[in-house]
Amino acid sequence: MSKSVPIRLKPKDAAQAFVEAGEEPRASDFRKPVKTAAPDKGEIVRITLDLPKSLHRKLKIHVAGEGVTIADYLRDMLSDRLQ
Repeated sequence: MSKSVPIRLKPKDAAQAFVEAGEEPRASDFRKPVKTAAPDKGEIVRITLDLPKSLHRKLKIHVAGEGVTIADYLRDMLSDRLQ
């Protein structure tokens, strides 16, 4: 008596499925870029800022939608507020 076992194809991993599907447009493709303040030609100083995780997440989502980095967004915001 022989037992029949169906052969199943290996499911594609998520990365392979993404590549085959093609890249979807991102929100930043449809938004006008925000004007960012270029850092002065002078000396650059690094600062550290501690944020609650929830606020950091909101900030990352916001700047991603604007198509800028957190650093550029904060530099621009501080420049506007301190002038």
